[in-house]
Amino acid sequence: MLERLAGLEQEYEAVSARMQDPAVLGDHRAMRDTGRRLKELEPVVAAYRRYREVTEDLAAFRAMLPEASADERDQLRAEMEDLEVGLARLDDELKLLLIPRDPNDAKNVIIEIRGAEGGEEANLFAKDLFDMYARHAERQGWKLEVLGADPSDMGGFNEVTFLLKGDGVWSRMKHEAGPHRVQRVPPSCFMRLHTASPRSRKLTSL
Repeated sequence: MLERLAGLEQEYEAVSARMQDPAVLGDHRAMRDTGRRLKELEPVVAAYRRYREVTEDLAAFRAMLPEASADERDQLRAEMEDLEVGLARLDDELKLLLIPRDPNDAKNVIIEIRGAEGGEEANLFAKDLFDMYARHAERQGWKLEVLGADPSDMGGFNEVTFLLKGDGVWSRMKHEAGPHRVQRVPPSCFMRLHTASPRSRKLTSL
């Protein structure tokens, strides 16, 4: 694992250097792809550097222990215990960060919400769902574009389709698809979630 982390740190430094390359700065697509890779590497490299720093501190305390006085040894052991706990936590964090990413995580999504069985209650709930996702998108800093909407007679939606753009949209939204039910009324809403590549013809034509 440590060899892999060292390799990722080297890649991070190389990607950081490319961000200053005039050839990359002058190419919008290269700049976007390089910046995206840099952002992917940042959390794992930061955790690895903290891990390495804690490991070095722990080794230094262990080297000091044999020559320390009795009082100093108690203090050193206490500090070493804290470092060991932190090291174990960082080890778990790094293992999670090294899990392969979903290839769709960097993509945008198209969401379709439509009323199903339940009549106008279903359509009103579809509107509530849309409003909920709109507020969530605003808090996350995502951009929402309505692609199509069919309002119902009472202010709900028979169907609404919208695009969400932003960092980590798919990774946060991919578990949202499926049926939803309003309590105390019939099954009311079904939502489908699709990945939407930023290069797809449908999106670039908007």
